[in-house]
Amino acid sequence: MTYFQEKLQQLLVSIAHERDSYRTLYLKEHDHRLAAELRLKE
Repeated sequence: MTYFQEKLQQLLVSIAHERDSYRTLYLKEHDHRLAAELRLKE
């Protein structure tokens, strides 16, 4: 692998990790919102 291919690979890996952590945060937030809405309906 060339230097640039290696750098690109590292970048793609870090983007993937970041995307996963955003997804996790979003899902947690979404769950909280759903739970709050259900409580309001009761």
